[in-house]
Amino acid sequence: MALDDDAVVIAKEGHIFIAPPGTAKPVGAPTSPWVEVGHTGADTPLTLKRDGGDTTTKGTWQKAALRSDVAPVTYSWEFPLLQQDELCMSLYFGGGAVDPADTGYFVVPTTPTSQEHAMYILIHDGDADWDRWAPKVGIIGSDDESDSTDDFTSMPVSATILTPDAEDLAGLFKVKIAS
Repeated sequence: MALDDDAVVIAKEGHIFIAPPGTAKPVGAPTSPWVEVGHTGADTPLTLKRDGGDTTTKGTWQKAALRSDVAPVTYSWEFPLLQQDELCMSLYFGGGAVDPADTGYFVVPTTPTSQEHAMYILIHDGDADWDRWAPKVGIIGSDDESDSTDDFTSMPVSATILTPDAEDLAGLFKVKIAS
């Protein structure tokens, strides 16, 4: 394959949006029901993690490597939420809400649950836009909250890409490539 300078991306700016599970990929700028999750970290704004995919070789007495099985693979986007608002806290803590009787205080749930949404990620590199979309993800805190005297408080979350209810693996998630 030839070198393609336009297929190299520097993620200079990005936006992460969520909507109800199954929401179609936006055409153009995301509008309702898509909402932006707010400020995310600039140093490591987004990571796509891969889990699984290990290969196991199976053999017989006659042939040591007759077949191989590949374990299922799951993908998840990880990113740090920086806003201390109800949406970000509910994503990090796995639910919860602001207590109406105690204004300004967020009540953390006793039993956290992954928050299911559709997810759309828009990355800008100069004049080029790159996007990622999944019809269903499960979002929950993935690591310790970090507080610092010289940086923003960060709540890292993981958005695991879930198989759509229709089991259409081709629609699991889509990533734009250079045209």
